[in-house]
Amino acid sequence: MSRETAEPSNVTTPHALLIGRTIGAVVHQHRNDVHEAGGIIRRFDVYGTVLATAFPFATPGPETNARAAVRFTCAEVPTPYALDPGCLVDAQGRRDDGEADFAFYRLPGFDAVRITGATDFLVADDYIECRLVDPAHRYLVEIALMGMVFALWLERRGLPTLHASAATVDGRAVGFLGSRGGGKTSLAAGCLNAGHALLADDLLAIRWTDGTAYGQRGWPALRLWPDQLRHFVGAVPDLPVVHPDHHKRRMHIGDGFGRFAHSATPLVRLYLPERTVADGGRVSIQRLDGRHAVMALLRHSFLPREVERFGLQPERLRQFARLVAGVPVAVLRYPSGFDRLTDVVAAIEADLAEQ
Repeated sequence: MSRETAEPSNVTTPHALLIGRTIGAVVHQHRNDVHEAGGIIRRFDVYGTVLATAFPFATPGPETNARAAVRFTCAEVPTPYALDPGCLVDAQGRRDDGEADFAFYRLPGFDAVRITGATDFLVADDYIECRLVDPAHRYLVEIALMGMVFALWLERRGLPTLHASAATVDGRAVGFLGSRGGGKTSLAAGCLNAGHALLADDLLAIRWTDGTAYGQRGWPALRLWPDQLRHFVGAVPDLPVVHPDHHKRRMHIGDGFGRFAHSATPLVRLYLPERTVADGGRVSIQRLDGRHAVMALLRHSFLPREVERFGLQPERLRQFARLVAGVPVAVLRYPSGFDRLTDVVAAIEADLAEQ
């Protein structure tokens, strides 16, 4: 188990003061067994980087002894961070009081993500700071961090992110693109049910190594509805709920269902799932040409509007053009029903065998 030290900061730069006001500590990489904000700092291998934090995640993640590239802190604060309205980049949704549900800011030295009335995330190159305004919304911290917040951190570093789930099949990664309700999690769970491993759920990050695109490991958990749990697990176990207003549960992979990938894996296919009642219930796979493939990736990327408004779109386009040059993108049409997932996985395995 990897642990780190937190010590009082004596650094006086504005950057350090910003962090110090909230956590009163600077993370050092070379000492062990000291607590920060009441918890032991651990280092996690996630999305191709190393995250150092004392935050108590709902499900355990893969720990590492490698040097941390980014630290995450979370502290309860009485008021939201004073964000300059002139630095607003984008806003989404609308609350009853007229405020946006989500707002994104670009400020000197860091960006900010606001979940109005709940929490602010400050995102810089080497730290992510959560300022939790309402402790009743603590459940949002992990959801946002492992989704849009980490996606923004990765995109800032020129690493593309897709709204996708992914599994490894015989040492190769396949991704399932899709928006909410598109079936990507069920497809990933179907792969696990067939003996393959989970690589990521909901957010798929991509890095190149020696000219090869690798899908990065996410967090070893699936967010499953009760009907999915009954099919794949055989029951609805007493698991942490993802959101108090919904019945979706967070299933840790390896605790009675599935296994988690050991490392980043070469990405060989990206599928665009489409449920259908036509074609006599057959499974079909149709590859897209380069232009339509890039358009599909843009449509199913993480934070598509925000990446453009933060000025990161040119790099994302370059990365996606490079990606489709080596990784086929295909429409995967398949019949609805959990009982048909075995056929879908068999079709994917056959598609990979033709490579």
